[in-house]
Amino acid sequence: MLDDLKHYAKYAGMWLTTRGVVTLAVLAATAGFGVSGHFIPLLTLPIGLAAATYMNHDRTNYLKTRTKNAYKLELAATLGKNPKEVTVSDLERVAEGDKDAGLPGNGILKERLDHIQTHHRVSLFSTIGAMGLAIGAFGLLMGGGMENVIQSWQNLIQPLTNFLPVYNPEVFAAGTLASGISFVGDYALTTLGKNLTGLNERTAYDVVQGLKKQRRSGHTIQPEQVLEVFVCRDPNLATTIQEDYGASYAELPPQKQSQVLHGLEQKDKILAMTDKINEGRMSPNELTFLVESQHSGLPERQPRQEHPPLFLPHILSEYSLPLHTTLTVTKTPQGTKIEEETAGKSESHTADGRVASSHVERYVARVGTGKEMQSFVKRLTQESSETTQGINGRER
Repeated sequence: MLDDLKHYAKYAGMWLTTRGVVTLAVLAATAGFGVSGHFIPLLTLPIGLAAATYMNHDRTNYLKTRTKNAYKLELAATLGKNPKEVTVSDLERVAEGDKDAGLPGNGILKERLDHIQTHHRVSLFSTIGAMGLAIGAFGLLMGGGMENVIQSWQNLIQPLTNFLPVYNPEVFAAGTLASGISFVGDYALTTLGKNLTGLNERTAYDVVQGLKKQRRSGHTIQPEQVLEVFVCRDPNLATTIQEDYGASYAELPPQKQSQVLHGLEQKDKILAMTDKINEGRMSPNELTFLVESQHSGLPERQPRQEHPPLFLPHILSEYSLPLHTTLTVTKTPQGTKIEEETAGKSESHTADGRVASSHVERYVARVGTGKEMQSFVKRLTQESSETTQGINGRER
């Protein structure tokens, strides 16, 4: 968690630095350097490119490290290593495969690493493109022919320029416009790059990690969710579903997904995998290997044991006040038997005066033993016994 926070803090700082280099240079060129200052943005190109390259390289390493940590146990079992010694190079080896060692490549992990590299290229392209847009927009605005645009924007930001030591309000307006265009351009280029390269599409890796997160939250997964991992890695199955149902598997409602599942010959295998995951015997990560007809080598775990209830509520229930009392009188050959049910608990009392230690009896033991403090059940038992003896005496 701490490593994640550090990374995102550094990533945000580098992102602002990359954009800020051009933005500050453009603003500096408008705030008091005259015509010569118009070339200052060009001087920031080497700085901006270096910052963008470092930022995207660091981001790539971070994503690979997170993937390695997510599969640390499986990678260790596959390579016969200590989980603490697993590295990013081990992840790449398992993903790519090792023919000399007889290790087949894993398509899901390979796809994940390819996506990370594609993300790196898209981010770098959008950053460089945003820098170019800022410089180009500034040059175009100052090149002439757009005086009306600059004048309109200058009137809009007039309150801001009144509080800043702006040397040339007109050029300052052009600089702020160029800076805004760089931020908008970065977002647009990033979105376009992700759509063209398929980075927005849900992969098998994403599905597996979603199942893993769901299980950590204590939720039960459904066999239809497990099937989605297989659909992601089987183009023929995905195409058949698209043709038969008119939509991709992920877009189908739960009822249709269930129809797809029950129409497969391998339905029982999917159900068995789902049961193992829900019982804690198998991690969702293992699907990454099973889909590729592989096995990580990680042994199946024992089913999770249910935790016994805590003792504290039981203790407190012994000292709770009775909500209601129900009496049942039964005559037996041994005598009169009276049962008292208080707050859901049943206690037996016999004619010889022996009584289980109920809440009432414990209270009597603490405060006194007089007849006026006796349990109602005990008094009733005694009165019933006296009545029986009286009847027997008259009969004699």
